[in-house]
Amino acid sequence: MARNESPAALSAPDIAAVAIELLAERGYDATSVGELADALEVSRSTFFRRFKTKEDIVFADHTYLLERLANSLADDTADPFAAVNAACLVVLKYHMARPESTLKRHALLRSNPSLRERELVMSHRYERIFRDHLKSRLQDDGDQSWVASAYAAAAVAVHNDALRGWFEDESIEVAAILQRQLGELAQAFRSRVSPAGQQAARVVVAVYDPSAPAEAILDSIRGALSPTDVRIFRT
Repeated sequence: MARNESPAALSAPDIAAVAIELLAERGYDATSVGELADALEVSRSTFFRRFKTKEDIVFADHTYLLERLANSLADDTADPFAAVNAACLVVLKYHMARPESTLKRHALLRSNPSLRERELVMSHRYERIFRDHLKSRLQDDGDQSWVASAYAAAAVAVHNDALRGWFEDESIEVAAILQRQLGELAQAFRSRVSPAGQQAARVVVAVYDPSAPAEAILDSIRGALSPTDVRIFRT
């Protein structure tokens, strides 16, 4: 069998798919690194230069996705919550475009504790790039510094829950479900913070006697607000 100098001859998604197919067929523990290298048409030394362990190759496409998302988020100037939501949908649609490989990896994870632990590590990597993006785009407010971490973790959890729902019932419209759920999540968080450089919006509801003079009404509103909340501009 001809051997390539590098598994780069295959894309990361294809590398993962080849590995998952072989591991699903022969069993994770029963498949040797040599057999994986043969399937990729590379030498063992080349395999180990690119992938340190069998676990690495199972998640090769996750590394590809993480790099892709980090680059796209770095250039995204839209609403930061919407940007993270869009990234979650990119990940889901990636898996949905490869249902056979996605289902076989899911079966591998369920049968192997070390792979399940590695999956948690990958989830934390997604959380980290989402958190870093949110921190860079949201107003720096010490009282709300937890929002970026909380939203990143919540978005990943919502994504994973939607994917688990699809594993149980492949007929569901999982992308539409995830989009709706992430939208609801963003709505719950968005009121807590503002984009960096902007003041958080405030809403004042006043109940007043329509016959009262306008200045008297305004004086009452000013008196009900703390001094730091009041901004009076004179022309």
